[in-house]
Amino acid sequence: MSVTASTEIYGLKAALAELQKIDSKTKFKAVNQIKASGAEMVSRVAQTYPGLPPLSGMGPSKKGTGR
Repeated sequence: MSVTASTEIYGLKAALAELQKIDSKTKFKAVNQIKASGAEMVSRVAQTYPGLPPLSGMGPSKKGTGR
């Protein structure tokens, strides 16, 4: 069983459209910073989860299948 999560930010598309009208270079810098911070956030969250199964018997078996 895998867990998924998503984040929605409202108003960002409109804010970037307004920024495009004012200064396109600044808009592209803002988009690049948003994308870079997203990758950093994913790596930080991945570090908080342990790499080992929480209980014995919950890890993959020798056959390659898990519970």
